[in-house]
Amino acid sequence: MKRPSCFMAVVWAASMVCLWVTHATAGEEFRSSETRTFEVGNTPDISMETVSGDVSYMASEGTAATVTIETTVRAKSQEEADRIRDEVKIIVDGGDGFLTARVDYPDDFQHWLKHLFGPQRSISVSFRVRGPRGADGVLTSVSGDVEVESVDGRMELRSVSGDITARQLAGALRANSTSGSIHAVDCAGPIAAQSVSGDQRLESCGSGLKAHSVSGSIAARSIKGETDVEAVSGDVTIDDAEATVTAGTISGEIRIDQRAGGFDVHTTSGDITVRSSATTSPMVARSTSGEINVTVDPTAIGDVILETSSGDIQADLAMKIRQHTRHRLVGRVGDGEHQLKITTVSGEIVLGEL
Repeated sequence: MKRPSCFMAVVWAASMVCLWVTHATAGEEFRSSETRTFEVGNTPDISMETVSGDVSYMASEGTAATVTIETTVRAKSQEEADRIRDEVKIIVDGGDGFLTARVDYPDDFQHWLKHLFGPQRSISVSFRVRGPRGADGVLTSVSGDVEVESVDGRMELRSVSGDITARQLAGALRANSTSGSIHAVDCAGPIAAQSVSGDQRLESCGSGLKAHSVSGSIAARSIKGETDVEAVSGDVTIDDAEATVTAGTISGEIRIDQRAGGFDVHTTSGDITVRSSATTSPMVARSTSGEINVTVDPTAIGDVILETSSGDIQADLAMKIRQHTRHRLVGRVGDGEHQLKITTVSGEIVLGEL
């Protein structure tokens, strides 16, 4: 057998030293868990807040709320982990009509942690609660995920750097994430969702939707109430909508599939595709730079106005034409009372029939 060269042996030895140093510097994870139970009544106000860690609230039967506190400390030893944990104040309290869980850090905690124990030391505290279905709540995590399920009351969910998930809510939902995704499904109440850098996925919402994203896509499906969606840089997709849709994006595409209501969609730079059985006004699609393809049920439409400054117009449905040039078409489709208007500065317009 060929023996390894001296150089390779030195490389192997050096790599083992690096791995040992990295492990020693990073330390280990020391975990602990504690459970507390409070009688809070049928409709308590819930307030949970942590800096580094997850927060969740799951509905259960009865009037008690059970809080599980999960603490993870990265340290070199158990003694070091205990000392770090002792510097953080975990406050959990509950009673008739309320439940509070939060983490208080001393002033200059991060400086103290790094100065005393070195880099890559950390502590995270997560709160997981099972409590009454009728709760109203505000759940916040700076760096962690926030989750709520099967609650009848109002919920406000906040995360700076983490994902937000809401399932089977009967009351109103407000969700705000700076850098993370938002996912809501089977929510009967109205939804207001806002994200700076993250995608939004919203499904089976019963009482209307208002969503805004600075940098991220928004996808909504099976929305029964009025829908108002706006993205600065990202695509907007709405499927199986049953009410009026207002949607816009500065840089991105818009795709709408609608069973009822009207639509008003606009984009600065991006294509628009609308498939709609719209039964009411408005019926408007406009773009500065992008193609627009609209397919509609003609029975509800009266006047049609199609305009483009630079692009062709194609209309594949029967209408009485009043004006027709290369960049403008005006006509009337039938006896409907609603006007359909499609305009783009630079792009093609295609109008078709369902």
